[in-house]
Amino acid sequence: MGAAKLELTSFESARVAEWKDIQPCLKGVTLVSFMMELGKDNNTVILASEDGVIGIRIPDVDGREVRDLIVAFRKDLGISVEGTRDLNVEKAQPKAGSKAPASSAAARKLYSLLLKPVLPYLNTELVYISPDNVLNYLPFEALQDEKGRYFIEDHAVAYTPSANILKVCMDKERHRKGSILALGNPNLKNPAFRLVHAEEEVRALQSLFSKADVLTFDEATEDALKAHAADCDILHLACHGELNHDDPMLSSLRFAPDTKDDAYLHAGEVFEMNLSASLVVLSACNSGLGELSMGNELMGLTRGIFAAGVPSVVASLWTVDDRSTAFLMERFYTNLQTMNKAEALRQAKLATMKQYPSPFHWAPFCLQGDYR
Repeated sequence: MGAAKLELTSFESARVAEWKDIQPCLKGVTLVSFMMELGKDNNTVILASEDGVIGIRIPDVDGREVRDLIVAFRKDLGISVEGTRDLNVEKAQPKAGSKAPASSAAARKLYSLLLKPVLPYLNTELVYISPDNVLNYLPFEALQDEKGRYFIEDHAVAYTPSANILKVCMDKERHRKGSILALGNPNLKNPAFRLVHAEEEVRALQSLFSKADVLTFDEATEDALKAHAADCDILHLACHGELNHDDPMLSSLRFAPDTKDDAYLHAGEVFEMNLSASLVVLSACNSGLGELSMGNELMGLTRGIFAAGVPSVVASLWTVDDRSTAFLMERFYTNLQTMNKAEALRQAKLATMKQYPSPFHWAPFCLQGDYR
């Protein structure tokens, strides 16, 4: 059995984590695990910290209402595909993302339903969210209280599919070697798919890392990625993404075509890779999405990267804008020189918020796995 399959097996066969098992992972951290059922009003939240575990019921929440509010939240953001890192530009809708409101009634209602009941128990700056069911499509940092204050203004936020996977990821603690492999703006042989700011994004990394291998345009191929990905500390992919709703294992990232590969890195292929990186950043559209499994976890590119042995992933929850994404990523990597991953991303989002107020621009990228 290959290393990637062993990783997948370790996730699927792990027994349910007990508090004593995950306690070492929770120093300065609160893990908030939602158990959300559509159509029922007995939903539960489990909160775990180094001090212990408590469970609270949120009886006034109907999972169907939450689902509808998440749909409304995404609609409020004016999520579009024109000018983004999504390959559906030929079906572009009117671009609304840059004009989307910074405030959303759905975001406030979701805050009241999901976060307000747990606020008295959040005594740490870093909060891990373990979402369930439709909550996998929601960036909690973009929810707002009644005064319009975003959750990210008070807490750094990271995500994990489960306590089990968080423990597996944090047990893989790796020392940073200061090396990065970055692929950006692959040449897809169509001017409509050019990502000028993605190329600027990856080239800016050369000044931040002692060893930076940057491949753009014709050099940004699937073969080059596979040839060098096993040796880097950080893997950064700034390219177009495609989400396959019918088969999440066919969701893909697109690279420049050559004679060796089909230029599509599918999620199913990622499961078979063996990566030693401490962090993978998928700076592409919908890279954090997939389809809900029987266990209400998302199956897709991010799940494949965990299975390939990587403890931390940054990926997106919707179609991202090329320009604002480059802005956010430059600040994230600058912050990463002195901060942990969760705080580096939080500060990058707060900086992006000042330049691009709508959550459409600063909220899509979420950190999953090890925050350190």
